[in-house]
Amino acid sequence: MRSPTDWLPSEIAAAWEGWLRCRTVSDPAALASVSEDAARIAADAARVTCQQAAERLTDQDDTWRDAARALAAWLDKAHAAEQAAPHLVRVKAAQKWLKATHDEIRADRMRPIAEDAQRIWCNLRQQSNVALGPVRLGGSGTQRKVALDVTVDDIDAPALGVMSQGELHSLALSLFLPRTFLPENPFRFLVIDDPVQSMDPAKVDGLARVLALLAEHRQVVVFTHDTRLPQALKYLRLPATVLTVDRRERSAVRVRSGDDPVKQALNDAKALARTRDLPGDVVARVLPGLCRTALEAALLEPARRRLLGRGLPHAEIEQHIAKAHKLTELASLALYGETDRVGETMTDLTRAYGQQATDHIRWCNKGSHEAVPVHDAEEIIRRTADLAKAVRAL
Repeated sequence: MRSPTDWLPSEIAAAWEGWLRCRTVSDPAALASVSEDAARIAADAARVTCQQAAERLTDQDDTWRDAARALAAWLDKAHAAEQAAPHLVRVKAAQKWLKATHDEIRADRMRPIAEDAQRIWCNLRQQSNVALGPVRLGGSGTQRKVALDVTVDDIDAPALGVMSQGELHSLALSLFLPRTFLPENPFRFLVIDDPVQSMDPAKVDGLARVLALLAEHRQVVVFTHDTRLPQALKYLRLPATVLTVDRRERSAVRVRSGDDPVKQALNDAKALARTRDLPGDVVARVLPGLCRTALEAALLEPARRRLLGRGLPHAEIEQHIAKAHKLTELASLALYGETDRVGETMTDLTRAYGQQATDHIRWCNKGSHEAVPVHDAEEIIRRTADLAKAVRAL
């Protein structure tokens, strides 16, 4: 018999070696005993090895059985997918159509907002060199976002990197305010807190126009500490109700009509006229100044309108106004946009409102520097109010 091979288990190999050693026994009785023991050991080792092999085969069968079931299930699906392959082209085409239709519907719903955003930005940008391109919705699911095309001097640029704080604020308003126009919006009013922040004067004018546009469809309530917005509403002749909210002692809140500068000066003049036992020289000193203040405020509105109509920037407009030291020069600025046409201005005012109007302007101008006679305070105040009303309409 040959020696056991290397691949046999150690127990079988040992029993085989014991069986082979029987050949070295020559005594028949001893050989019978040794061979019987060797045969029994070899049989036991073979039986144990067979049992272990059977168990390993069973384990492998159990392991592969789950894989076989999964493979069989996959094959069923694979056969079904193969049979359905002709329909896949149509399904993909349907998916493509649904996505395109979804994007189209979304773009249609976004279009009114985008158009209104463009219109509002055109009002708010004023002299800004930043242009707003198409406003689109991008992304899908939870990754949706608004895509903005912004150019600076016709060069593409990222919005956040090139826009000032005032421009970003104006851009935010341009994107937010159009939602108030939507028919789906159930609210018939709009409340805005301090929209003037960080805006230059030109953008404040644009904001006033935008708010007036919104007010045609919604009630607009604006809270602001900045007086430039009510001033812009006045000289742009935009209708608005201005209320002043004061916090008084013990945090008592008082709401009163926000009088414009013309009305406030006239009210102060009326209060002066009603004051009893007031010395005549005091009235002669104070009343002309109050009347002049009312006329200055009234003339500033057409002056700003005229200069704005010529396309001048606000900084240059304020320089023109600062040069009008006299009331007659301010009147010239209101009529002609220049301060050095006083003669023509007085002639035109006399022709339009009579000699009494130009005499009253000269009286106010003179009275702000020296005492002038005051014969009838109430009549003077009335003339001032009439003239202020007339020049505000220039």
